[in-house]
Amino acid sequence: MIGLVTRIYSELRQHTNLSHEVLLSLPGVTPASVQAFEAEFFKNSQERKRRSAFRKFLSDFIGVFDNYLK
Repeated sequence: MIGLVTRIYSELRQHTNLSHEVLLSLPGVTPASVQAFEAEFFKNSQERKRRSAFRKFLSDFIGVFDNYLK
């Protein structure tokens, strides 16, 4: 699941700001936290590292257990 979300985010973010806005709509997410996430996400070209950055971001803000994000 996290792999699919990562790929969708990666592709959409290149063409539209919508994915950025969706993240900002999550409870507790701030523009600074999204900016920090995107800096980490896009500095890595390896899919595995991008998934890890996305997993950490989601678990920090929506309290999803790591087991559900694999």
